[in-house]
Amino acid sequence: MRHDLLFPKSRWIDLQSPSEEELRQLASALSLPLTIVEELTSPSARTRCEVLPEAAMLYLVFFVPATKRPGQGTETEVDLIITPSWVVTVHYDHIDAIHKLRKELEVVIAEQEGRVRWDGVEIGRLILRKLYSSVRHELAAIRSDLETIEAQMYEGKEREMVFALAKSARDLLNVRQAIEPQEVMWRTLEEQVASLPTSLSAEGKAFSRLVRSARRAYREVLMEVKTLTAWLRELRETNNSLVSTKQNEVMQTLTIMAFVTFPLTLVSSIFGMNTKDLPIVGMPGDFWIVLGMMAGMTVAFFWYFWRKGWLR
Repeated sequence: MRHDLLFPKSRWIDLQSPSEEELRQLASALSLPLTIVEELTSPSARTRCEVLPEAAMLYLVFFVPATKRPGQGTETEVDLIITPSWVVTVHYDHIDAIHKLRKELEVVIAEQEGRVRWDGVEIGRLILRKLYSSVRHELAAIRSDLETIEAQMYEGKEREMVFALAKSARDLLNVRQAIEPQEVMWRTLEEQVASLPTSLSAEGKAFSRLVRSARRAYREVLMEVKTLTAWLRELRETNNSLVSTKQNEVMQTLTIMAFVTFPLTLVSSIFGMNTKDLPIVGMPGDFWIVLGMMAGMTVAFFWYFWRKGWLR
């Protein structure tokens, strides 16, 4: 599926799951290097960046986390080819951020009627900022989950929150696995753009602004990820403490009940012995006497535990 947006100074071509024929036509029309075309034919395995100074072109491969979309994987690949004249985005799944940005730009083009003076680098910057904004929406959903967990954790639902915390930890880990490798990519790209022979030209400065803007957005997302990771760790430790405390209370109650029933079992066992001479047995009211002894010992044990503070 292909979507084209035409601006007075540039063009955005968005391809979703392109066929080999579409890629060949695109490569022929835009004079794309063969190495990039080969990369676009199939999903990549890792984050990648490349600067092609002879063509004034940036090629980026990175992954956007998708933890809250049912039926989707944990991350989605996005390939960007950015030049001053045009931008190409290639992805193999539907990406809400790109779809929404395309619709927003269509409205801008219709309203401003040719007055939009963005070049390809500026459009690339908008795409990257929108993608990182979508990551922040993913993180906002995780933050909302953690707020719910924190509220329910103190309402006596510690055991249920163990599974909820595990799910949030998995979602946050998926985001980190997609985001953290990009640190090397942006640092490398910043160094490569700064060392270009055309770094002082208008195009070189535009690329530098794009990389700085994208890296700043990346750092904002990474800081949010670190904050949520620390919050999740504290919630998990607190929840584990609450679960352990409740388990200790249960064990304490069971231990007390065991000690209370121990003398009762002992007395009943003694008077159930098949011996010739057994005190009290055979006396008038012997059953009630034995029962009173057992009740007295039970009360004595409860009183002792109460004095020790074990029942409070």
